[in-house]
Amino acid sequence: MRRYVILSQIVAFSLALFLLESMIPLPFMAPGAKLGLSQIATVFTLYYFSSRDAFIVLTARAVLSSFFFGGPGVFVYSIIGGLISLCGMIILKRTGKFSCVSVSATGGFLHNLGQLFVASIFMESAKFFYYLPILGVIGVATGIVIGFIANELLKKIKLTKFDNSGTPPYPPLGGGQ
Repeated sequence: MRRYVILSQIVAFSLALFLLESMIPLPFMAPGAKLGLSQIATVFTLYYFSSRDAFIVLTARAVLSSFFFGGPGVFVYSIIGGLISLCGMIILKRTGKFSCVSVSATGGFLHNLGQLFVASIFMESAKFFYYLPILGVIGVATGIVIGFIANELLKKIKLTKFDNSGTPPYPPLGGGQ
């Protein structure tokens, strides 16, 4: 139960970041482009909890942010970009050969690639991929920053680690009362 409360707080944090970044004007970017700050929550969850929990956080954020701030179009772009990004990050993380920052940088690139893929399908035009050079570089750059922030959070936050059953691996301090 405690694990789900913490995951819910992480989703709320990611929604706050999503709202904050929607207020930041990005005049030289593609329409609707954001920095992806809410991905801090996904990267943190991937490393602190599990890939399954990162999927839950990502999906909850996509559904809720679309409900509160966008609509079905926002959901499709968010979920497809997020899932492609998460899959790539999971693969790299599981190799054990890449740092949190490298994994996040790859996730930033893949997120933008996924969203361009969705745009090209919706608009029936591959011309959206002309944005890939600039959006790819920006995705990697913001992914590096997000990975650095997530890595610092992982160093600073001391929570009870959970196994896949959702229970702490050792009793809480004070004998469990």
